[in-house]
Amino acid sequence: MRTATTLRSLFLGIAVLLASTSAQADIKSYNASVKARDFKAAAADAVATWPTLDKSRADIAIIAREFGFTALVAKDFAAAKTFGEAAVAASATLSESADLRATSDVLRDVANHKLSPSPATRDQLVRSLEARVGQGGLDLISYFAADVATAYDFERGAWAEAQASASLSRKLSQQGGALYQVYAFRFDLFANVAEYMRTRDVKVYAQLVTLRRETIAAIDAAPSDAAADPIADFYWEVEAWRSSIGQHLVSRRKMKWPDSPEVNPYRTEDRSTRLLGFRAADAGCESIIEMRRDIRYPSSALFKGLIGVVMLRVDIDAQGAASNPEIVTAVPDKYFGEAVLRSVNDIRYKPGEKWGAECTLVQPGRVITFQFTVGG
Repeated sequence: MRTATTLRSLFLGIAVLLASTSAQADIKSYNASVKARDFKAAAADAVATWPTLDKSRADIAIIAREFGFTALVAKDFAAAKTFGEAAVAASATLSESADLRATSDVLRDVANHKLSPSPATRDQLVRSLEARVGQGGLDLISYFAADVATAYDFERGAWAEAQASASLSRKLSQQGGALYQVYAFRFDLFANVAEYMRTRDVKVYAQLVTLRRETIAAIDAAPSDAAADPIADFYWEVEAWRSSIGQHLVSRRKMKWPDSPEVNPYRTEDRSTRLLGFRAADAGCESIIEMRRDIRYPSSALFKGLIGVVMLRVDIDAQGAASNPEIVTAVPDKYFGEAVLRSVNDIRYKPGEKWGAECTLVQPGRVITFQFTVGG
């Protein structure tokens, strides 16, 4: 889960909301910290500013929520809880709309869960999120909270709860419109993974094939490369999980591995072909990969028996050596990627059986897939 990065990329700035407050030094400092994306400093400024504000202001609940959100991003969960409780009280006093009251509840409950994580605080948070979903729309506090609930369920391997929280988070993200499309996709992926971990049902593979197809379509439909970039990054997560679950089903003889990709990704006019670096196989220039040493992967009790998939992007030179390694994605655990990264100097490409004089090993941005059975 990539909460901090996500929230910083979506953060629209809250200085406008506080521009009408009295011209105090703390407010000015807070606004400057927010504009600089220095959330720790902004949270400290919020804590210092809060006692000086007139609590009878008509917008005090709004300010409490915005201060609370800043504290959440800064990981000052005690302050976030204080602002959340203040927002709940002010929402009721000011008779705010149902969606704003629900957001205040979410702020209080996500801060409380982060302070004292437990199944009980998780359940209370999910109830608040369910109420927020019922009001339509989306706000950053609720998105943050949805991410927290889903991550908590995944980290403890509570797969039924994880499927439910991811599905709820997907619905909430969908209410945010196009800006949250990639996050809705990601929660859809998490819901599918949790379902597979719970049921080992072959239908999940078909669902991932559909999500893969939708992701490629969204890349091609995006208004610009910049808008498509985060969707393209997410594509590799889908592809890794599709491969992991598919290979696990094959190993259990629950299905046969498809002979061809479910989506033809090699239409040169499509943005997805360019951004994802798809290449049609050249039968006359086959190359094969060798590993000089076996990779020692870490074990995982939570995912024991599953097929691990690591995708590594490297530049291949004329001698077949790999350089400039970058982990594209690693499932089911990100730490598997670190084992591959440490072995990049052991990767060598060499010509295959079909190799013409015009062929070259040089391949910038080559994505290599590593697969292994996860041990316990």
